[in-house]
Amino acid sequence: MARKSDLQVVSGVVVKGLGCASHTTKIQFPIIGRLIPELSGLFPGTINVLADKALVLGVPDLRLPPVPDIHPNMCEFFDFWRIQLAEANDKAVPAFIYRSSGSIHRLNPCHLEIAAPLIEPRIKTGAKVFIRFQSPVRKVEWIAVG
Repeated sequence: MARKSDLQVVSGVVVKGLGCASHTTKIQFPIIGRLIPELSGLFPGTINVLADKALVLGVPDLRLPPVPDIHPNMCEFFDFWRIQLAEANDKAVPAFIYRSSGSIHRLNPCHLEIAAPLIEPRIKTGAKVFIRFQSPVRKVEWIAVG
């Protein structure tokens, strides 16, 4: 694990998603978990976070190429970056930034979909969260909008 000084933190607010992931991840995550055991405990849904800074994602920690069992007629990649997710002063839990090459959220560098095991109590829409990650792996930059 990284030294505390090597960690960067981005804060954000949990926002309501489009509702697509709650359906698609029920199909995707069990298949992905069989192919990549580290991902086998993910809750079938995502936490949508609007970060206060754009997170420029580099090479993913885990990448799954197109899987015919998920989308037989699509060339969709699934990328995962290891993070720690915490709400307010709660203990951080291991989680992943999840990005499907077919997701519209990838067009907004401040919108992150977080894949995690079931978190109880559940993080609610409007909650402030903190995403921690190793700084040598990813870089946080401000991106001008508009």
